[in-house]
Amino acid sequence: MKKMYMVRSKSIGGYRSEIRFEKFLERGVVAIGWSALGDLNRFKSQEEIREERLKTKPGLSMASAAQHAGNLYLFSRELLESDFVITYDPRPTQKLYAVGKIAGEYTYAPEFFDFEEDNFPNLIRVDWNPVRFSRRQLSCSAKKALGLRHTVFQVKDEAVIGEILGLVQHGWE
Repeated sequence: MKKMYMVRSKSIGGYRSEIRFEKFLERGVVAIGWSALGDLNRFKSQEEIREERLKTKPGLSMASAAQHAGNLYLFSRELLESDFVITYDPRPTQKLYAVGKIAGEYTYAPEFFDFEEDNFPNLIRVDWNPVRFSRRQLSCSAKKALGLRHTVFQVKDEAVIGEILGLVQHGWE
């Protein structure tokens, strides 16, 4: 089975997410923030990430820290070369998806981007398919599968993966 992961370029209130979407495609990466944690390779487990997240964000609930740790661990350890990645431009006038193939390992590169609230130092190289598609083109089950609010998650429904890849297949060389 082919693996596919959603990686959202989200921020509080969605501010500047559309800029990140464009920069990810332009620069051939997918990236997430949490810059206060530094290089995620230094952590041996998801639990270590959770504990450090609690230290860097006082007042964060254990549940939120665990969710963040899950996102970070998944991104830095489980997205592998040749897996598929999908990301989303949330602007109401756009609502476009982009699909790519992971083309490298997780890298910590704090100088790669420079956004106002977070520089998105955690990144993975991606070969983006040039075809974009609208949310309107998706079936209800695909919309539901991609509708989770997590920053990073695996799309597990094989039929949904097939539907998505079918929308961009003519863009692969």
